[in-house]
Amino acid sequence: MGNLVEIARFYDPEEAYCAKSFLLSNGIDSFVQNDHYLTMVPWMRIALHGFGLQVMASCEDDARMLLQTIGAALPEVTDDNPSDTTPPSRKTNWLWLPIAFSTNVPFLPKPKPGWFGLLQSAILLTLYAAALYSFFWWLRYWL
Repeated sequence: MGNLVEIARFYDPEEAYCAKSFLLSNGIDSFVQNDHYLTMVPWMRIALHGFGLQVMASCEDDARMLLQTIGAALPEVTDDNPSDTTPPSRKTNWLWLPIAFSTNVPFLPKPKPGWFGLLQSAILLTLYAAALYSFFWWLRYWL
């Protein structure tokens, strides 16, 4: 058996399985990495960088070409620009990670740049603080 090569990465299992089915309908076998673990523990999707779609190394070029036709493939790595290896969707905002774990939020919103992002962050922090305050008030009341 040959080597597996990752050709795309998704944060939603539906997208990963749709891309896998698309490749299978075109005669290319593929494998979804982290599917069992991230289905059981969905709040770890950001920490583990989602679902990886892998194909055999011999089919890599054909699979990338097919996924680029539907806009789902990772950009190709070039020697002159090593920053092409990380797509923009993989850069995570680690500030929200402890808040997501403490409040059991399975996914995080993508932050917006500028003043709108600051307003969005302030609203979300207020909502998280209100949820935590109400939880601790309820806990104090019943205990």
